Amino acid sequence: MVFHFYADENYKNNVASNVHLNCLKEYAHIFNAIIVVLSVPDISNKQLLLNAKCDIAAALNDCENVTIKVKQNTPYYEALTLKEEVIDKFDSFDGLVFFGHSKGYSNVLNAYFKTDNILQWIEGMYYLNLNFIDEIVYKFTSNGPTCRTYGAFAMKSRTESSVEIGSAYAGTFFWLNPAKILNDIDVYGDADNTIQEVVKFADRGYAEEF
Repeated sequence: MVFHFYADENYKNNVASNVHLNCLKEYAHIFNAIIVVLSVPDISNKQLLLNAKCDIAAALNDCENVTIKVKQNTPYYEALTLKEEVIDKFDSFDGLVFFGHSKGYSNVLNAYFKTDNILQWIEGMYYLNLNFIDEIVYKFTSNGPTCRTYGAFAMKSRTESSVEIGSAYAGTFFWLNPAKILNDIDVYGDADNTIQEVVKFADRGYAEEF
């Protein structure tokens, strides 16, 4: 798993952040390796880094292979983590990869949204994407050469030019098959479009910039 975790000075009091930590603790055991990119607004804040690293490590205690990387937050948020830690490193993975991020952190601070709905949405993304591993693996193996990605919440893209179902995964929680994607690049020789197709699953419209 590769996970983008945002934390600022108030992350311990953010209900969405707490739900994410609880869910990560619940599902950490299903992964043989986890990479967490800890994204912070001020990388020089040593106390924040220490606290967040400790909380993340505690949540992922059931996974024996955990790496926590610290990065300065950018306007690209989790899309940049997807690009740098997954797409740029496809050839380093020897199996399926799950990507997620601390969705809802800012939404629970916005009075326009109902907090209970956001928390249910977060828990639902974990449950539907991680609670049925055998079925998910079967989807990849049974679909054979056609299956690059899978997510519980396939949706229409927000851009007017792309309206295909599955052109984005709501919440940016989804599985990838790096071997299949690399094979497609080898076969079709269209690396740029293939990579952009995967990056756009971050649903932030940054594919053309990567």
